[in-house]
Amino acid sequence: MGAFIWNEVDLFLQSAWYGMMLGMSYDVIRILRRIVKHKNIIVYIEDYLFWVVWGVILFALIFNYNDGNVRGYVFAGVIIGGLLYTKSFSGFLVKYISIVLNKIITLVLKKPAKAVKIVIMKPVRYLKKGIKRVYGRLGKKKEE
Repeated sequence: MGAFIWNEVDLFLQSAWYGMMLGMSYDVIRILRRIVKHKNIIVYIEDYLFWVVWGVILFALIFNYNDGNVRGYVFAGVIIGGLLYTKSFSGFLVKYISIVLNKIITLVLKKPAKAVKIVIMKPVRYLKKGIKRVYGRLGKKKEE
């Protein structure tokens, strides 16, 4: 085969690789959404920015490899690569990475924060009860 054909095959393989990277990068967003709850407007903005960035990346791929000539097999490669990644690794990675990160966040942030809250709230409760007692006594003296 000639150099032209090998260049086209290389472009197809590169586009399949980019499709896999596109799927992986979207999984990062999915994992973050499982860890930190997002409002709908934030999800829309994230998705919009994701597709704008990936549109620029794919345009750069086409421009660098093919001088901007759009070929159908580039889009086929991206779709095939994305589907291969999604059907093979995506569900497993999103599920278990989310679980692991949630556990880490719980151990590193939530449990210490709960302990600090307990340490702070005990004196505050005692102070609050004392203020109520004093205020209650003052209120009874005023009534008499």
